[in-house]
Amino acid sequence: KRVIRKIDTRILAIMFITYNLNFMDKTILSSAAVFGLTEDNQLVGKQYSWVSSIFYFGYLFFEYPTTILIQRLPIGTYLSGVILLWGAIVASTAA
Repeated sequence: KRVIRKIDTRILAIMFITYNLNFMDKTILSSAAVFGLTEDNQLVGKQYSWVSSIFYFGYLFFEYPTTILIQRLPIGTYLSGVILLWGAIVASTAA
């Protein structure tokens, strides 16, 4: 029982950090708009709204597969895979 609690505590900490980084990623987009994101990328009209909506579309799209995969795969494998995928996507946005 102590081992399970220790594992749960560590996984919960990893998930907490991941969700906080995810939220910070969304918040940074709002700050970037203030510092000239729309002008630098020639966004007009509702284009900025679509850019910020992409975050929620991705969240909505991956919600259902996540609930299935997290039950069928070992949680450590699933979390590390999702974190690596998220990191690759974020890194590719810099290119």
